[in-house]
Amino acid sequence: MLSIEESEDPAPGPQPADPETGRFTPALCAGGNPGDPACPVNLVDLGELEATGSFGFVLQAVGGGLYVNRPQITAGTSGLYLEHPTLRFWSSPGGPPMERAFDTTLNLPPGTTSPLDGGTSAFVGASLDAISLRFAAIGPYRP
Repeated sequence: MLSIEESEDPAPGPQPADPETGRFTPALCAGGNPGDPACPVNLVDLGELEATGSFGFVLQAVGGGLYVNRPQITAGTSGLYLEHPTLRFWSSPGGPPMERAFDTTLNLPPGTTSPLDGGTSAFVGASLDAISLRFAAIGPYRP
């Protein structure tokens, strides 16, 4: 007689959340060239996610929305590996954030910079309350 034992899989525990920066309020470009006093380049240090590097972008208000221009990732001293960076725009009343995911994986050696997508992302109806960055994975360069 053949006996089949059934094993019970342990109950799945909560899945860890994707790494995400704290919320921050970016500066708006009011005109001029990126880097000018009226058009600051926002730089987000990725150190809080235990990665060396930064995310830079210029933010402009146009009509009823916000435009993210020149999004780029710069690797720090350990290089930078990341998957699917996502910009999340949070509004004051609460509710889910507006998101823009970049369908990319980057593996950057130390000191290198890479643009994300085509260079501009539109967020129609987004407000300037707060932004965060979320990644499917982030860490040091993987040779």
